[in-house]
Amino acid sequence: NVLRKASFIRPKDIEVRLILMDVYTAYQMPIQEIIVGKEILALDPSHIPATRRLAKLYQEQAMPDDEIEIRQKLKLLIPEDYENLKRLADVFVQSGELWEAARIYEQIRKYHPRNIKDLVNLAEIYDKEEEPFRALRVLDQARKNGKSPGWLKSRVTKKLRSANNVYDPFYADLTFKKENTDEYDLFTTTTIFNYDHIR
Repeated sequence: NVLRKASFIRPKDIEVRLILMDVYTAYQMPIQEIIVGKEILALDPSHIPATRRLAKLYQEQAMPDDEIEIRQKLKLLIPEDYENLKRLADVFVQSGELWEAARIYEQIRKYHPRNIKDLVNLAEIYDKEEEPFRALRVLDQARKNGKSPGWLKSRVTKKLRSANNVYDPFYADLTFKKENTDEYDLFTTTTIFNYDHIR
């Protein structure tokens, strides 16, 4: 109560409000903590600790719309923050907004290009959205980082080839030859198969 009164007496004091958030955390009062966190951001929209705490609070309270909004703000403040990007992508996937999730995974790909699991997740989204060319580019990056994409690459490649009418030329030839001698008749066959795989 004293801290709350102090925050009203000093309406621009962020430190008092941060301490107040800690008190509300200790007493398990998330709604009050959210209110104070929003007050801090009203005073300083680029305050990273308060933005992080609000994002976590919205996540814990199952408030996906508010969580997305605050995590988008945090993404602008710290674009390379993996934990925030990963959680934001997960929320978009859970809400069925796959293109938004793909945009976030592309940012993860930019700042954390060796994270194979996220590359595969991005490729799977592109596969679901019928974007085989994009999926294949991501899977090629995963392969260069030491991960074999396996069945997913095979499926994506098949879709891409089919969409662009790419078919492997196949050629077969069978030659018969007959030789007659005084002692025997000789029949020989020669088979030629030619298959070119177009990448």
